[in-house]
Amino acid sequence: MDRSSENVDRSKEAEGTQAAGSGEFCSAEELRQWLGLGRTKTFELLNRPGGIPHYRVGRRIIIRRQEVLAWLEERRFRFDDGS
Repeated sequence: MDRSSENVDRSKEAEGTQAAGSGEFCSAEELRQWLGLGRTKTFELLNRPGGIPHYRVGRRIIIRRQEVLAWLEERRFRFDDGS
C-alpha cells in the first residue's frame, strides 16, 4: 500500500469516529440519527425561527452537540401536578 492510500484510509477512520458521536460537531444526518427523527422533521427544526441552533458553511449544515443539548433542555417538558 502506498502512502496516499494510507492517508485516505486514516481519514476514513477519523470520519467514522466522528460519525459515532465523539466529536463536538455533527451533520444534519448525524443529528437526525442521534435524536431519532425523520429527515423532514429534522430540517423543519433546523430552519424554523427558534429552532435547533446550527451553522452553515456553503450548503453544509454544522451543529454543535452542546448547543443541541441546551436547546433541548430549554424545551424540556415538566409535568405540573398543580400541588
